[in-house]
Amino acid sequence: KYNHHFGDNGASVTNRFLRDREFSDPAFIFVNYMEAHNPFEPPTGYGPEDATAPAVEGWKYDNGMASLTNEQIASLRANYRGEVAYLDEQIGEIYEEFNDNTVIVITGDHGVSLAEHGHLYHGTGIYNPVTKVPLIITGTGRTGRLDHSVGIISLYRTICRLAGIDPTM
Repeated sequence: KYNHHFGDNGASVTNRFLRDREFSDPAFIFVNYMEAHNPFEPPTGYGPEDATAPAVEGWKYDNGMASLTNEQIASLRANYRGEVAYLDEQIGEIYEEFNDNTVIVITGDHGVSLAEHGHLYHGTGIYNPVTKVPLIITGTGRTGRLDHSVGIISLYRTICRLAGIDPTM
C-alpha cells in the first residue's frame, strides 16, 4: 500500500519486516521501494541541508518547465541524488542480510528526467533518463556486464529460469 511520507516511504519498515522473518522454504519476495520518487525530499543527512523540493507547477511531465530556475533544477537534482543515496543504503542493508543462497534482482520501473530535454519527472518522452534504468542480478554465481539493453520480458524469463521455473508455463 502506498503511503507517501516524505524521506522514507517505507524502506526502513520493509527492511525490518524482512529481517524479522524466517524463510525456511524457497520464497519469492517483490519489494517496491518508493524513496527515489518525486517530490524529492530525502531524509535528513542524505541531501542538501535545505532539502525541500522546490514548488514546481505540473507535478509530473513537462508542465511548468519554462518557469524553473537553474537553482530549482539544481535543487531537484541534489535532492534526487540524496534520495538515491538513502535508497542505496537501504538496499545495501538487505543485501548484507540475505546475500547467502539468495538471488537478488534490483531494477527500476522507470527513470526520471530532471529538466533534460525539457521534461520533468516521467510520462513524456522516451529519452535515456526515463527509459534507461539499472539492472543488477546477484547470487547466480556468474559475473559479467552486458553492454546491451534488455527488455522487461527478458527479465521475467531470467528470474523464472533462476528459480527453476519454465517461463512459458
